[in-house]
Amino acid sequence: MSVSFVVEDGTGLINATSYVSVVEADDFFSVDAFENTSWAALNNTQKQNLLMKATRLMDTYYDYSGNKVFENASLRWPRSGVVDLDGNVVSQSIVPAAVKNA
Repeated sequence: MSVSFVVEDGTGLINATSYVSVVEADDFFSVDAFENTSWAALNNTQKQNLLMKATRLMDTYYDYSGNKVFENASLRWPRSGVVDLDGNVVSQSIVPAAVKNA
């Protein structure tokens, strides 16, 4: 069975499977020459599979603060009642950069 790769866009998608797009991950890994070599060698499907796995692991093992905004959303973000490390309120209509970078 093939799972579709769908990036959460902040609207609480019922079929989202990743917090990060391949383009975002490519940008993230481009700043680290060692990691970029390994990442760049993968094809698009392999990258999508790794991003979906990372998202599943994060949603399983991270204890996020706040509350899930959309009950039927497939992932645990977006959330309400979240404050970042600097004390700023995190918008409940996004997946914050800290989550994406994790």
